[in-house]
Amino acid sequence: MKQIIKKIVKYLLMLVIIFVSVFIIIGLYIHGDYKEYMAAFEWIRYENMMRPIEEKKAQIEAARKVDYVGGQTPEETLEMYIKTFKSSDIEGSIKYYDVAYQEKEREFDKKLNFNNAVKWLDDVQKLGKGQYSTSTGYYSIGYVNVAKTDVSTTTISVDGSVVPLTIKKGSTTTIRMIFIKNFYTNVWKIVQ
Repeated sequence: MKQIIKKIVKYLLMLVIIFVSVFIIIGLYIHGDYKEYMAAFEWIRYENMMRPIEEKKAQIEAARKVDYVGGQTPEETLEMYIKTFKSSDIEGSIKYYDVAYQEKEREFDKKLNFNNAVKWLDDVQKLGKGQYSTSTGYYSIGYVNVAKTDVSTTTISVDGSVVPLTIKKGSTTTIRMIFIKNFYTNVWKIVQ
């Protein structure tokens, strides 16, 4: 009986030694390739994260190449946009925005007070002065408004929610629209 127990212990000890040795060998092998493995894993993860962004950028560039809606000057684009907007053709007016901004503008317009927007656009067109920025390539048409009375209105915040806005008498606000040239089709597009 003791002989059998000794043999069992001996075999178990041998199995443990073999198991530990194999584990050490595998560990050393893996450790040597671990950095390469992790680098490859991180690259695959980065590629999977960036692919949708790159695809969206490619879609935007492709759409810009065939986007002829707009004027030869920012002022002409503004005039065309206002005429379309006033005719209540919201989808048509959104086409005057650069393609990268159209979806955001579509969501914004759903929450817009139409009458306030028409007055605001008329004021930009009548009172606005144009200015080109050589550093950004943007052209803005705008003016500084000094509130004659207290005004309570609403605005749309960055997250898209409608929030109350109070403009105090005497305070100044810059009212403007910003344009960029589509260099594929040579028309000016609204970006803000």
